[in-house]
Amino acid sequence: MKNIHDQTTKPRVLVTGAGGLVARGIRPQLEDGFKLRLTDLASSIDGSNDFIPADLLDFSQTDSLFDGVDAVIHLAIASCRDFDTSAPPPPDRLTPYHEGMLDINIKATAHVFEAARRAGVKKVIFVSSLTVYFGNRFLPRYSESDPVNPQSLYACTKLFGENLGMVYAREHDISVICLRIGQPYPSGTPNDAIWRNSKRTRSTYVSMEDIGFAVRQALLAPVPFGIYNIVSASDNPRFDITAAREIGYFPRAYFSDAGLQFFEDGNVPEFDGVICTQ
Repeated sequence: MKNIHDQTTKPRVLVTGAGGLVARGIRPQLEDGFKLRLTDLASSIDGSNDFIPADLLDFSQTDSLFDGVDAVIHLAIASCRDFDTSAPPPPDRLTPYHEGMLDINIKATAHVFEAARRAGVKKVIFVSSLTVYFGNRFLPRYSESDPVNPQSLYACTKLFGENLGMVYAREHDISVICLRIGQPYPSGTPNDAIWRNSKRTRSTYVSMEDIGFAVRQALLAPVPFGIYNIVSASDNPRFDITAAREIGYFPRAYFSDAGLQFFEDGNVPEFDGVICTQ
């Protein structure tokens, strides 16, 4: 198995949930430095010569994806976009969306970690969520050292993935990096406009460019285990991203009421004591 940090040849990186919003948004930033193997339930993914359709709930299918893989970016989730969340729950069972979260966000995540272990993969990037904090929506600032306070079942499933990653890092010598990302932008939904009128809301936003950069840095970072907040800069910084310096992350995007600006060199201003520069 090739060492992910050996950049003499491109490492092969498996991307789960490759048809999803974030995977599609960050692929352009990863394709130059890595050979991507994409997987999803879909029958095909546009522009990919290395796509393998698979159901991650089937462990044998999951296991077959890892041949020759050096690292994995686990993005597969049960997305609310794929379910009718307006319908009331049936009296005798959970909603399809909740069942989907229990299956994909938990069972499939366990399959991915175990398949990685069996294949000798030594780097897993688990994409988590800032919703692990939002049971308390009114803290002035959130840091990875704060007690988690999950907002929902979705947030609980993300905490499951983080904790499972901790186990695999400790017990199986796999580098696991968990990225607690904010609201991805753009999403192609009405959410894309909310930040312009809400200073509080835009503090949670993260551009696709910043997500892609964070993932790329995490793939290369020699960190045994870590959990990091990943947001873009804003004029209302509520998320401490100082720890993300450990993997070389700094935001390139800045959300404010004046619009969205990009700083290619990372020289985004400092705000209210939260260091947002390199």
